Amino acid sequence: MNVTAKILVISCASLLFAACDGSSSDDDDAPTAPTNPLISATYQSCVNGVELEYQFSNENGVKKESAFAALDCSGDPLTTIDTPFDFSIGGDVTSNTGETAWKLDITENGIKTYTIVRLSGGNLSTDDLNFGAPPPVSSAGRDGTTEDKRFDGLDLSRTYDRN
Repeated sequence: MNVTAKILVISCASLLFAACDGSSSDDDDAPTAPTNPLISATYQSCVNGVELEYQFSNENGVKKESAFAALDCSGDPLTTIDTPFDFSIGGDVTSNTGETAWKLDITENGIKTYTIVRLSGGNLSTDDLNFGAPPPVSSAGRDGTTEDKRFDGLDLSRTYDRN
Protein backbone atom coordinates (compact mmCIF):
# COMPACT_ATOMS: atom_id res chain seq x y z
CA MET A 1 0.00 0.00 0.00
CA ASN A 2 1.46 3.34 -0.98
CA VAL A 3 1.82 6.31 1.42
CA THR A 4 -1.17 8.20 -0.02
CA ALA A 5 -3.46 5.21 0.44
CA LYS A 6 -2.25 4.73 4.05
CA ILE A 7 -2.93 8.39 4.84
CA LEU A 8 -6.40 8.09 3.32
CA VAL A 9 -7.18 4.94 5.39
CA ILE A 10 -5.90 6.55 8.62
CA SER A 11 -7.90 9.73 7.93
CA CYS A 12 -11.10 7.76 7.30
CA ALA A 13 -10.57 5.68 10.43
CA SER A 14 -9.98 8.81 12.51
CA LEU A 15 -13.19 10.36 11.23
CA LEU A 16 -15.09 7.17 11.97
CA PHE A 17 -13.76 6.99 15.57
CA ALA A 18 -14.53 10.68 16.12
CA ALA A 19 -18.10 10.15 14.94
CA CYS A 20 -18.50 7.20 17.31
CA ASP A 21 -17.07 8.74 20.46
CA GLY A 22 -20.11 7.73 22.52
CA SER A 23 -21.76 11.12 22.63
CA SER A 24 -25.12 11.54 21.01
CA SER A 25 -26.50 14.47 19.12
CA ASP A 26 -29.96 12.92 18.88
CA ASP A 27 -32.31 15.59 20.23
CA ASP A 28 -34.94 12.94 21.06
CA ASP A 29 -32.87 11.50 23.93
CA ALA A 30 -33.47 14.21 26.53
CA PRO A 31 -36.57 16.30 27.14
CA THR A 32 -36.06 20.00 26.72
CA ALA A 33 -37.34 22.49 29.25
CA PRO A 34 -39.87 25.02 28.02
CA THR A 35 -38.44 28.37 27.00
CA ASN A 36 -40.47 29.98 29.75
CA PRO A 37 -41.36 27.62 32.61
CA LEU A 38 -43.91 30.09 34.05
CA ILE A 39 -46.17 30.13 30.96
CA SER A 40 -49.75 29.11 31.79
CA ALA A 41 -48.97 28.69 35.48
CA THR A 42 -50.71 30.08 38.56
CA TYR A 43 -49.03 30.28 41.97
CA GLN A 44 -50.53 31.45 45.25
CA SER A 45 -49.49 32.01 48.84
CA CYS A 46 -51.42 32.92 52.00
CA VAL A 47 -49.74 34.72 54.87
CA ASN A 48 -51.76 36.07 57.81
CA GLY A 49 -55.02 36.42 55.87
CA VAL A 50 -53.49 37.98 52.75
CA GLU A 51 -53.40 35.83 49.66
CA LEU A 52 -51.13 36.72 46.74
CA GLU A 53 -51.75 34.94 43.47
CA TYR A 54 -49.66 35.26 40.31
CA GLN A 55 -51.27 34.11 37.05
CA PHE A 56 -48.64 33.89 34.29
CA SER A 57 -49.49 33.85 30.58
CA ASN A 58 -47.05 34.19 27.67
CA GLU A 59 -45.28 37.42 28.65
CA ASN A 60 -47.86 38.99 30.91
CA GLY A 61 -50.01 38.10 33.86
CA VAL A 62 -52.17 39.27 36.72
CA LYS A 63 -51.26 39.61 40.38
CA LYS A 64 -54.29 39.20 42.66
CA GLU A 65 -54.06 40.38 46.23
CA SER A 66 -56.97 39.31 48.41
CA ALA A 67 -57.63 40.06 52.08
CA PHE A 68 -59.54 37.53 54.17
CA ALA A 69 -61.02 37.67 57.66
CA ALA A 70 -59.50 34.24 58.37
CA LEU A 71 -55.73 34.01 58.77
CA ASP A 72 -55.69 30.84 56.60
CA CYS A 73 -57.37 32.72 53.70
CA SER A 74 -60.50 30.56 53.91
CA GLY A 75 -63.95 31.87 53.09
CA ASP A 76 -64.77 34.72 50.74
CA PRO A 77 -62.25 37.53 50.31
CA LEU A 78 -63.10 40.87 51.89
CA THR A 79 -61.27 42.72 49.10
CA THR A 80 -59.39 41.77 45.95
CA ILE A 81 -57.09 43.94 43.85
CA ASP A 82 -56.02 42.75 40.40
CA THR A 83 -52.82 44.26 39.00
CA PRO A 84 -51.68 43.34 35.47
CA PHE A 85 -47.95 42.93 34.83
CA ASP A 86 -45.51 42.07 32.04
CA PHE A 87 -42.55 39.79 32.60
CA SER A 88 -39.57 38.20 30.91
CA ILE A 89 -37.48 35.34 32.17
CA GLY A 90 -33.75 35.18 31.54
CA GLY A 91 -30.82 32.86 32.09
CA ASP A 92 -29.67 30.96 35.13
CA VAL A 93 -28.15 32.73 38.11
CA THR A 94 -26.96 31.58 41.49
CA SER A 95 -28.54 33.22 44.52
CA ASN A 96 -26.43 34.67 47.31
CA THR A 97 -27.03 31.46 49.28
CA GLY A 98 -26.18 29.07 46.42
CA GLU A 99 -29.59 28.11 44.96
CA THR A 100 -29.97 27.97 41.19
CA ALA A 101 -32.53 30.50 39.99
CA TRP A 102 -33.54 32.42 36.86
CA LYS A 103 -33.46 36.10 36.16
CA LEU A 104 -36.97 37.55 36.12
CA ASP A 105 -37.96 41.07 35.11
CA ILE A 106 -41.45 42.18 36.16
CA THR A 107 -43.05 45.43 35.03
CA GLU A 108 -46.02 46.43 37.16
CA ASN A 109 -47.68 49.88 36.99
CA GLY A 110 -44.85 51.08 34.73
CA ILE A 111 -42.13 50.12 37.24
CA LYS A 112 -39.65 47.41 36.25
CA THR A 113 -38.20 45.22 38.98
CA TYR A 114 -35.11 43.10 38.33
CA THR A 115 -35.43 40.00 40.47
CA ILE A 116 -34.79 36.28 40.48
CA VAL A 117 -37.16 33.33 40.78
CA ARG A 118 -36.74 29.69 41.72
CA LEU A 119 -39.04 26.77 40.97
CA SER A 120 -38.74 23.59 43.02
CA GLY A 121 -40.66 20.66 44.44
CA GLY A 122 -43.05 18.09 43.03
CA ASN A 123 -42.56 15.64 40.17
CA LEU A 124 -41.62 18.33 37.64
CA SER A 125 -39.83 20.58 40.15
CA THR A 126 -42.35 23.34 39.42
CA ASP A 127 -44.75 23.03 42.37
CA ASP A 128 -43.11 25.72 44.52
CA LEU A 129 -42.14 29.25 43.51
CA ASN A 130 -39.90 31.64 45.42
CA PHE A 131 -39.22 35.21 44.35
CA GLY A 132 -36.18 37.35 44.99
CA ALA A 133 -36.47 40.00 47.69
CA PRO A 134 -34.70 43.21 48.66
CA PRO A 135 -32.07 43.40 51.43
CA PRO A 136 -31.59 41.93 53.94
CA VAL A 137 -32.60 38.85 51.88
CA SER A 138 -30.51 40.14 48.96
CA SER A 139 -27.01 41.52 49.35
CA ALA A 140 -26.55 45.16 50.33
CA GLY A 141 -27.26 47.53 47.44
CA ARG A 142 -29.32 44.94 45.52
CA ASP A 143 -32.62 46.86 45.42
CA GLY A 144 -33.90 45.49 42.07
CA THR A 145 -33.97 48.88 40.32
CA THR A 146 -31.45 48.02 37.56
CA GLU A 147 -29.82 44.94 36.02
CA ASP A 148 -26.68 45.62 38.07
CA LYS A 149 -28.77 45.89 41.26
CA ARG A 150 -30.89 42.78 40.55
CA PHE A 151 -32.07 41.00 43.70
CA ASP A 152 -29.69 38.12 44.40
CA GLY A 153 -31.46 36.59 47.40
CA LEU A 154 -34.53 34.34 47.41
CA ASP A 155 -37.33 34.87 49.91
CA LEU A 156 -37.64 31.31 51.19
CA SER A 157 -40.03 32.40 53.95
CA ARG A 158 -42.85 32.89 51.41
CA THR A 159 -43.39 30.00 49.02
CA TYR A 160 -46.07 30.12 46.35
CA ASP A 161 -47.83 26.83 45.57
CA ARG A 162 -48.75 25.93 42.00
CA ASN A 163 -52.49 25.57 41.38
